[in-house]
Amino acid sequence: MTAIHYHDGRFPPEDRIDWLALWGTNALRGRLEAHSSERRVSMSADVAKAVAADQPMLNHYGMEFVSAADGRALLRAVVSGRMVNAAGYANGALTFALADTACAYALNSAGARGLTLNANISYLKAAKAGMLLEASAQVVKLGGRVAHLQADVRCGEDCIAKGTFIFMRV
Repeated sequence: MTAIHYHDGRFPPEDRIDWLALWGTNALRGRLEAHSSERRVSMSADVAKAVAADQPMLNHYGMEFVSAADGRALLRAVVSGRMVNAAGYANGALTFALADTACAYALNSAGARGLTLNANISYLKAAKAGMLLEASAQVVKLGGRVAHLQADVRCGEDCIAKGTFIFMRV
């Protein structure tokens, strides 16, 4: 395994690499670190490239990449004050972005790339500022042109949202 320094833009040719999770200048870094038991993760070079390319978006939403392998992925984010709506709850955009991004990494870890073609998300509970959200996604069916995925966003044991996604393979 090779340690990566993502800032130089180079990735090793190995099939799998040892990756120090990308943290950026995220204002929630301390909160996410408090929730992280292990920050070193193993992922394919393709997933590592996607995470590096997505870093500005991940930082915007305060997301942390946790893992992606074998058609599954896990992301998390602490709900920041800037992601809370007028009612005092996490805006649905954060929950959707977590689920959608987890699906993209799950698809990538299955050896495919794609763009969201259709998404259906059901919000089941509300989250407030400071809560840790975790999105898990998995590939349900990988077809020649499209892929079907599902995602759950949780806060502890509570399911916050469930989604089904169809990605067009590119």
